[in-house]
Amino acid sequence: MRTPHARAQNKEFHEHGIARVDPFYWLNERDNPHVKKLLESENEYLEHELQDVQSFREGLYLEMKSRIKEEDDSVPYKKDGYWFYNSYEKGDEYARMYRKKDLKDVGELIVDLNLRAQDSPYYSLGTLAFSQDDNLFAVSEDRIGRRNYDIQFLKLSGDNQPSEVIQKTTGSIAWSADGNYIFYVKKDRQTLRPYQVYRHVLNTHPAEDKLVYQEDNEAYYINVYRSKSKKYIMIGCSSTLTTHFALINADSPLSEFKEFQKREAGVEYYPAHAGDSWVVKTNKNAPNYQLELFKDDSGKGTFVNTIVKHSGDSYIEDVELFANECCVLKRTRGLREIIVYDFKTLQSRTIPFDEETYTLGFGTNTDFNHPELRVFFSSLTTPTSTIDIRLSDFQKEVKKTQEVLGSFVAENYVSKRIWIKGHDGVDVAISMVCRREIEFKNAPTLLYAYGSYGHTIDPYFSSTRLSLLDRGFIFAIAHIRGGSYLGKEWYNEGKMFAKKNTFLDFIACGEQLIQRGISKKNELYAMGGSAGGLLMGVIANLRPTLFKGIVNQVGFLDVVTTMMDETIPLTTGEYDEWGNPNNEDSYHYMLSYSPYDNIDQLPYPEILLTTGFHDSQVQYWEPAKYLYKLRMNSISRNKAYLHTNFDAGHGGSSGRFEYLKEIALEYAFLLRLSHITQ
Repeated sequence: MRTPHARAQNKEFHEHGIARVDPFYWLNERDNPHVKKLLESENEYLEHELQDVQSFREGLYLEMKSRIKEEDDSVPYKKDGYWFYNSYEKGDEYARMYRKKDLKDVGELIVDLNLRAQDSPYYSLGTLAFSQDDNLFAVSEDRIGRRNYDIQFLKLSGDNQPSEVIQKTTGSIAWSADGNYIFYVKKDRQTLRPYQVYRHVLNTHPAEDKLVYQEDNEAYYINVYRSKSKKYIMIGCSSTLTTHFALINADSPLSEFKEFQKREAGVEYYPAHAGDSWVVKTNKNAPNYQLELFKDDSGKGTFVNTIVKHSGDSYIEDVELFANECCVLKRTRGLREIIVYDFKTLQSRTIPFDEETYTLGFGTNTDFNHPELRVFFSSLTTPTSTIDIRLSDFQKEVKKTQEVLGSFVAENYVSKRIWIKGHDGVDVAISMVCRREIEFKNAPTLLYAYGSYGHTIDPYFSSTRLSLLDRGFIFAIAHIRGGSYLGKEWYNEGKMFAKKNTFLDFIACGEQLIQRGISKKNELYAMGGSAGGLLMGVIANLRPTLFKGIVNQVGFLDVVTTMMDETIPLTTGEYDEWGNPNNEDSYHYMLSYSPYDNIDQLPYPEILLTTGFHDSQVQYWEPAKYLYKLRMNSISRNKAYLHTNFDAGHGGSSGRFEYLKEIALEYAFLLRLSHITQ
């Protein structure tokens, strides 16, 4: 089969005295039948090229599926007097959701998502929220992958369900205390920016819904929710650098929303309600955040004192409130810890967790008066455990550990964390895992990273990853700048005019893995998605021969053109992350690294690009344009491929097993390059 060809049709851009030429701009014509046909031909071409490993790829899928326990229940969590849990039966792609009054009771089926999804190739549940009437609930669902959720109202009895459907929302739902109203968020139809909160009266037509809040600043997104204490309906407004909150009493749904604190540029604060108090996480004069205690004065806060002071050595990530305790998730030198503060005495205790590199976080803690904190814990070698910790004495009870079927034995694998010197001498951490007999020596290595928005990729367990490890691969995560692994400054040093640190850190990690004899020379691979796909595009331009193969998942690859177009979803809200290209200094800096704009006649490695046709975060045409421009310029014999999922968006396939086919494709691509096809 011949390599598909896209015609070059130059479009010129003139910005800040520079002329840019985009030969494939026309691929953004979503409704053009030639575009879809071209993308379909790329899928066919990929299948043709990988036909020699087709059975191997199918075997990878079955292998990964065989490790998953098909009949399984989640650990019940308590909320509003009920215990809720999910259950899967053999063959289920989606959960069946249950509740029960007592743990000894037989579960009452709330909804079977398999039935809800049966006529949709894609299905994503946004929110399921019960009203004051324990029999009535609202559910939000996305059936395309565009992150537009329709809200419906259902009854457990199945009788007399309200017929109204609220279309194209963000999926967030907040019930009033009396159960007669819900609050939800609408998006701008073109940019998909969430900016309006509406109030809906039950059993009325959505056209009658009342707009109660609107955010006009295009840099902000909003959401609505009910506080854990149940007392307030909260609206959260956030940009990259600033947050703002407004609220009403849940008992007074017709009242006007009032701001919690005045908006202040560059200040992030996050209020959480606890009885007669507010606990506020804030970065005002505290880059790594601190926690402040406020007295609840009719929805506003009167400052009392600081619970947790700012520290340059640790970073406050999350807060979980209970009636008598405040639980704080902090990150110190890259590793998380949980510290519990008593509201009355403000004395603190640390919950111990011991492992060299791991991930730890809060689980589902919806009951304000519950005496236990639920957390999850895993590492690169340890399957995820759900643990309940009694707050009175820190007694731990492991409620469930992820069961990995087959021959998995944790002791057969080993993980470690190393530190390397970045391009400018800064220490950068790498977490790694491999089979014990490999001992991190001279083996093919897959290096993964994200490196944007302050998002940290923690060393988590993956049963699918075993298919690489058991075939002799080392898997490594580079904790590069742009994430928050080492605090807020670590993020600031990888954004805006410091963005190139992200790319150079990743390259330094790859070079060190080879120089230290960890990665086999000429057997280093790279993978990243979304903003991590931007990273993949840049390192392919900067060091095309360092990596033998690159998997670029839903990559943000055409930085300047996308950020210059304010009609594209999510653009204006990203200026504080990447810069505003309408400003000349930002434009030149972004242009200097934008993957699409910097493709040149270079010896590129083998590259697999993936995208979703309905992707709302990174439009499908970015990887498509990148593919064709790459083919025009590459001077190596290596090939580039594109796989488009026509039934999904940014996150790929939605089913429990269906997404494994996408992983099997990526692994088959990598293992084929490494001549491992068994």
